[in-house]
Order: sequence, then C-alpha cells, then structure tokens
Amino acid sequence: MQKFDTKRVLSLIRCCKPPLRLAPWRVCLVIVVLIILLSGARLLAEEPANSSSGAVMDYVAYWAAARLLLNGDNPYSPTSLLHLQQKVGLQGTEPLMMWNPPWTFILTLPFGFFDFSVSQFLWFVLNVFAVLFSSHQLWRIYTGSTVYSRMPWLLALTFFPNILVLIFGQISPLILLGLTTFVCFVQRQKWIAAGAALVIVSVKPHFVYLFWIALFLWIWQRGRWRILLGAGLAWLLAAILPLIIDPAVYSQYVELYSRAPLRMPLDLPAPTLRNVLKVFTPVDSAVVEYLPTMAGIGWMLFYWLRHKDQWEWAEQLPLILLVSIVTSAYTWSFDQVVFLPAIFQGAAWVRGRRVGWYGKAAVVFYGGIDIFYLTMKFVVVNDFWYFWMAPAYLANYLVLRKESSSANIREV
Repeated sequence: MQKFDTKRVLSLIRCCKPPLRLAPWRVCLVIVVLIILLSGARLLAEEPANSSSGAVMDYVAYWAAARLLLNGDNPYSPTSLLHLQQKVGLQGTEPLMMWNPPWTFILTLPFGFFDFSVSQFLWFVLNVFAVLFSSHQLWRIYTGSTVYSRMPWLLALTFFPNILVLIFGQISPLILLGLTTFVCFVQRQKWIAAGAALVIVSVKPHFVYLFWIALFLWIWQRGRWRILLGAGLAWLLAAILPLIIDPAVYSQYVELYSRAPLRMPLDLPAPTLRNVLKVFTPVDSAVVEYLPTMAGIGWMLFYWLRHKDQWEWAEQLPLILLVSIVTSAYTWSFDQVVFLPAIFQGAAWVRGRRVGWYGKAAVVFYGGIDIFYLTMKFVVVNDFWYFWMAPAYLANYLVLRKESSSANIREV
C-alpha cells in the first residue's frame, strides 16, 4: 500500500487555492462601499415616509398603480391610490402618484401580482441588476477591456446617487439600462433592437430630453429608419398592454393632469436651475424659468452642427446626458444615475493616463462632491438644495474632456 504523503497533499492544496491577498486600496474601497450602504440605510430609516420630495416611497406609487390596474380600477385615481398606499404604511393624506405614461406598465405591471414587501424586494433586485449590468457594459465600451474586473461595480456603488435611487425604488436605473443597451446595439448595428431599447427610456423622457433631439437629428441625417421601426413596434406592444386591461387608461392619464387639488410635478421642489430662478429671482415669468431649458436646446443644436459628421453615440452620449440634467425643467438628484456613462468615460481617460495631472485632481473633485452630498443628506433632506450637484459634475467633466482632447492632439 502506498504511504500517505501529507506534505504532498498540502502542497497540492496550496497550488489549487492560492492565499487571499487584498491590496490596501481594495480594502479601502470595500470599506467605503459598506459605509455608503449603511449610511444610506440609516438615512432611509430616519427620513419621514411622506417627505416633501416623495422620494423614499416612490416605489409604492408604481406598485399601487399596477395593483389597481390588475384589479380593474383606475391606476391614476388619487383616492384609490391613497387608500391602497395607506394600507402598506404610507403616512399623510396626499397620495404618491405615478406620473409616468401608461406604457410604463410594461415594466411595472408584473410587480403588481405580488404583495408590497415581496414586490419591493423584486424591484430592488431588478434595479440592482440594471445598474450593475449597465456598469459592466459601459466599462467595456469606454475602456475596450473584455477582461472581468470589479472596478465598474465599485465605481457604480461608490456613486452615492446610485445608492439613493436603489433605496428609494425609483425607475431611473431602468432608464440607464435603456440608454446603455441602445448604445450597445448601435455599436453592433442592430438597428431594430436599438429602437426597441428606446421604449424603456420613453417611460421617463423629460430629464434626458436632449438625447431625443440628438436622436431624431441623427436618424434623419443617417437614414436609420429601422431604429424608428423597432421603436414603433416595441412602443405599440407596450402601449396596447394596459389598454387591454383598462380601455380607458389613456383618458384617465390625461385626466390626471387636470386635477386641481394635486400638486403637479413642476410644483415640487426639484433641484433644477428652473426652480433656482423661480425661488431667487423676483421676476415671476415662465420665460425666465425656462431659460435653462431653452439654453440647453440651443446648445444641442449648435453641438450637433459641429459634430454631426463624426457622430459616435458612445462618445457623445455622456455630455448630452450631463447637459440634459443640468438644464431640465424637472429632475431629482437620484436621476443622476444616468451620469454613469460620463463617469466611466472619465475613468477610462484617467486610467489611460491621457489627462496628465488633472486626472488626479478630477478624481479628488468628483469624490469630494460625492462625499459632500452624502454628508449633507443627513442635515438637509429637501432635495432642492442639491441643485449645485449636476453643474459641478458637468464642470469637472468638461475640464477632463478638454484635457483628453488636448492629449489626443499632442499625440497626433
């Protein structure tokens, strides 16, 4: 009988399972992620359920509307929504409305089959998947790397607006998913699939409004009519689904915007330049309030004319999304989850050492905004006072983009 060799067995085990070695920077990143997640959970627990922004209980609006539709009721009825929401713990006398159009039910309707707690967890899982999948794809797009890396997930989970949007249960991560899949399909020249992905983006189109302008100009110039075909077919499917259950759902949605007692979305204290002008300027004029949006449209047309001949969606999308959020008439700080394309593009520039000394400065400035936002959320709950965030991210991105362009010119 062969003698059992203990040393040989131990040697084989060591070869098959190398010792776990964590670099100090990885340990720090893990600690930062844990702190952010725990801080977000604490913030959620301390914030009232009927906050002025309505952010904490956003998911209950989607769930209640889907539940009402499945039961054959009006999913846009404030009275029915309030009654159902109070059953699952909503405090106050004002319902949280789902202001999204009826084709949004293509995404939310399945969750109405479950009780609130179960559906909330499933919705959370879906949104986490949307963020992490988008992060993986964006990392591949901007770095060109096909090797598995934890870096995209770390970047996504250390961007604090992402943590908030996941905790609040908003639908914005799915908008990010739609934009990301659109770019992926365009790169593969799968035009119909790219158009179908736009249906997801259309459930909340207002805060990425410049994207739509650029999209239609690009389709017109390049003749990408199959994208419109894909979008039309997918939208038709999404639009018909709630109509089968409730033939009056579209008239009910239109009626929602004529209900006088309800606060309309534009009446809410969103962190926009429109509301800044409304609060801090003495001129009570819609023209003044919408100056940022008009400036955004003017910039988009000028930018298109300059870049239309060399247009690449992966290259142009980050800046368009940043300017859209900055100039949008209605958006919240957690909608900044769509800044991830800009964050990954900037990370690729820094990683490739194309931006010199400013790369480190940009990382520090970006981290400073993120940490300051996290810290201030414990003191200032009202989202209006974070109107400075999107312009700050845009300014940082513009300088980083300029440095990257200068580096390309020097290399040529």
